[in-house]
Amino acid sequence: MNPQRISFARTLPILALLLSYVIIAVPATMAYINLRSASSHGSDVIVRYHKDPFSVSHLHFLRPSLESGAALTSRTIVATNFAGGSIEFAVQKAAGTWPHGWAPFGISVTTWKAIAFPIYCLPFWWLVGLGMDATFHQRQLRWWALLPGSLLWAFSLLVAVGLIFNVLAAKDRFPLALECGVCLWFILLSVFPFNWIKMELATRRIKARLHSRLAAETQ
Repeated sequence: MNPQRISFARTLPILALLLSYVIIAVPATMAYINLRSASSHGSDVIVRYHKDPFSVSHLHFLRPSLESGAALTSRTIVATNFAGGSIEFAVQKAAGTWPHGWAPFGISVTTWKAIAFPIYCLPFWWLVGLGMDATFHQRQLRWWALLPGSLLWAFSLLVAVGLIFNVLAAKDRFPLALECGVCLWFILLSVFPFNWIKMELATRRIKARLHSRLAAETQ
């Protein structure tokens, strides 16, 4: 396969979604295996969550396994899909639950974030993919993609600067996963200011060619 034909705009959202759910699936599978082995004779299992014991029915091991896997990896998934926080914010505002979070009935907020953030972030992965296509495939990035991408990059820059000042001021640090997520999206979104520079250089080259052609014709 010719790597030049690979569309980042098509592949990045799919890969990001699959990776996020694989991250959940690994600890969920381990939890399910542990529950099954603890219930070797088909009995219910007593587990502890925050030092509070509760019984898990041997007929319903799948759901608590998925929920524990999602809760365990939620912070990492939210950080990886950091840009989806804007849609999460809109959902919470619409539901009137800001800043406590919103989740469907019967699902914890932490678990719901692990499930929903990869979906919320799909448009942003697609947008970054467009910027990468323009950067690496020598394509022209249209204004409707360049402008919002550049605004998101500026926002990520402000957040990154705020995190740096927070660290320098010796205040309470944000979770490491969140800091890594901000850095990740700052790097990913940097393709948009790069495309501004590329467009400016291309415009200057065109102007220089026109001036040289006009100068040659007037001689």
